[in-house]
Parts: sequence; structure tokens; C-alpha cells
Amino acid sequence: MSVTSLCLSACATSSTSNQFVNGKTAFQQGQYNDAFSSLMPAAKKGNPEAQYAIGYMYFYGKGTQQNTLLAQQWFEKSAKQHYPKAKTALQLLSQQNQQENRVFTGPANQLMK
Repeated sequence: MSVTSLCLSACATSSTSNQFVNGKTAFQQGQYNDAFSSLMPAAKKGNPEAQYAIGYMYFYGKGTQQNTLLAQQWFEKSAKQHYPKAKTALQLLSQQNQQENRVFTGPANQLMK
């Protein structure tokens, strides 16, 4: 690998790292639009903390349109890397889905009897 390639690679990594730090700061300050755009590159590259944050923003519709399916997908990517908050989020989503199924299928089942 040439020196130029090494320098370009290091610059790209540094840029992504800076975006992650900026995104994390924006997230903590509630600046979700900035956080979403800054954290997405790190999330796509496999950073579990960024993946969790992207999932969180999709789940609550902060910095992006709410989408629970995409939220779950990002939580799963993060949880596969053993990120604790993502594992907790998936457990809560599972419980929520079970409760919703009881609410919606319970009355429907009664009508069918």
C-alpha cells in the first residue's frame, strides 16, 4: 500500500470518527436532525453505539420520520455486537408487540366465538 493510500485511509477514518463525535454530541443535546445525518455513516460502517442511536431516532421520530421497522432493524444490528442498550430496546419492543397482539386479537377472537 502506498503512503498516499495510507494517508487517504487515515483521513477517511478520522473524518468518520469526527462525524461520530459530532453526532453523539448533537444527540446528547437533542439536536436530532444533525445527529441523524452525522451518525448514519458510522452506523453504516458498523458502530454499535451509532446503530443504537439511529434506531432510537427512527423509533421516536426524532431527526427523521418515525419508522418502528427500521428502528428494530438498527437495534438488531447493534445488539448483534452486544450493545446493552440495543438489547434492552429489543426486549421492550418484543414486550410491546406482545401486548399489542393481545389487545388486537383478544377482542377479535371473542367476536369469532
